[in-house]
Amino acid sequence: MTVEKALKLRHAYRKASNDITKEVPKLIETKANLPPRKLEMTRIQLFETFTTIKKLASEIEALLC
Repeated sequence: MTVEKALKLRHAYRKASNDITKEVPKLIETKANLPPRKLEMTRIQLFETFTTIKKLASEIEALLC
């Protein structure tokens, strides 16, 4: 993978993590109307996104060195 592609992917995952993070307060406000396990699924999704961002950052660092 090239540095440019890795940077674009990392940017996309960062945007996705920001979108998920912005969604959490809305979910908490509407807690009574939430489907079961929605907050848990959102937490898992956010964790997986952060894990991918870390991997991409490591890959970018390795490509630049």
